[in-house]
Amino acid sequence: DLANLAPRKPGFDLARELAGRYERLERETDFCIAEHVRERLKASHDISALGGAGAGPDADDDDDDE
Repeated sequence: DLANLAPRKPGFDLARELAGRYERLERETDFCIAEHVRERLKASHDISALGGAGAGPDADDDDDDE
């Protein structure tokens, strides 16, 4: 039967070959995102430990209004 010999989609083999690489890339991306979030949380924790939340230059202190 000639219909069974017809090739599949042109990118079928390419997609199959790249599936493993895509999975690895996805894992590495997830790891990097998680690492970035951890660094930001650590940085915000370090800043809040120094002066409390909102103690940056934009904080509104009521002490010097008079």
